[in-house]
Amino acid sequence: MAEIPNKGLHFTWSNRRGEEDCTWERLDRAFANVAWFQRSDNAILTNLPITTSDHRPLLLQFNIKDTFRKRPYRFEMMWSYDARCEEKLKITRNELKHWNKTVFGNIHQKKRKLEEELEEIQINIDQQGNIEKERKKRKDWEEILDQEQAMWMQKSRANWIVQGD
Repeated sequence: MAEIPNKGLHFTWSNRRGEEDCTWERLDRAFANVAWFQRSDNAILTNLPITTSDHRPLLLQFNIKDTFRKRPYRFEMMWSYDARCEEKLKITRNELKHWNKTVFGNIHQKKRKLEEELEEIQINIDQQGNIEKERKKRKDWEEILDQEQAMWMQKSRANWIVQGD
């Protein structure tokens, strides 16, 4: 057995206390045997930023490839929470697409950017004021997570209706 090398921050746990009492440790690790390493040479283990838990999640990815494609136009249920939505629907589809980009943007990019900013703060957590910055950034990240959850919930319902059980 050997430890799977990881990328990202070294520490995987924090007690989340104030500046003077804050402790960071490396508690979480991933291990594999020789056979696994031979079959999984393209695997990447990443330490993600600490968000809701006091532990840093470990993400193990295989066959990583970025695919970019033009996404089809879809109505997002989260838009209905804004009173301006009905008016926008009456005007034009193109204006609605523009409104979505300006108000919500690409939620996946926002989430990734917030995770990177959170990780940067956690790298320098021992600097004055970074504990509070980390808490605020985590709150922003949780808000984006709620929006993303609403989006995926709507998409899963649409898939269930089309594809069934």
